[in-house]
Amino acid sequence: MKNNVFLFPASKIIGPEPFLPSSEVWSIGEIASYIRMSPNAVYHIVNRAGFPSSIGNPKRNRRWLAQDVKAYFETYSRNPDSTVRSSWVDLGHEPSTIVFKD
Repeated sequence: MKNNVFLFPASKIIGPEPFLPSSEVWSIGEIASYIRMSPNAVYHIVNRAGFPSSIGNPKRNRRWLAQDVKAYFETYSRNPDSTVRSSWVDLGHEPSTIVFKD
């Protein structure tokens, strides 16, 4: 016999807890919580050019100053394409390889 699922009481969906920074030095896990991404995705971000240097051992158990990480993401959020060069198109340029028929 099938039960009517609409008769069951609604349950509250509990999401992730808000991130409350507890220290001045952050690990990969704390950076991942801050930007709400998985720790595996954060590895790609911390290895980018321009990301703050880690303190301590650069190979294992890396840590970053929280204020440097926050400043990086604040700057990055203002202009995420800052590393991409923009090019301007000359609207008056007519290519010489195109031949128009009359």
